[in-house]
Amino acid sequence: MVKIRDTSSQINSLFENGTLNLHKWEKYINSIYENSSHIFKEDIQEYLDSGEFTFEKDFLPIINAVNNNTSLGLVRDSFSKATENLNLRIMDGFGKELA
Repeated sequence: MVKIRDTSSQINSLFENGTLNLHKWEKYINSIYENSSHIFKEDIQEYLDSGEFTFEKDFLPIINAVNNNTSLGLVRDSFSKATENLNLRIMDGFGKELA
């Protein structure tokens, strides 16, 4: 069964003075995916290790653009519509639940 949690109301609380607070983000992501922040950090580190990207130039501006973005409501609504009755639709379409 697919478990879907809308945590979008928590997003703006992860920022201080318009910048992502990494400690708050770690607590947030670990509460959603138990103790898994390291997975996301390792993925980013792979890109940084390539030498083609920097966190400050390539990642942080995109992350910080989420803070108080007026489109968050639209994203929340679209996500809700896309996932409404998702388990039932998967079962109807494929005859199986996702594990």
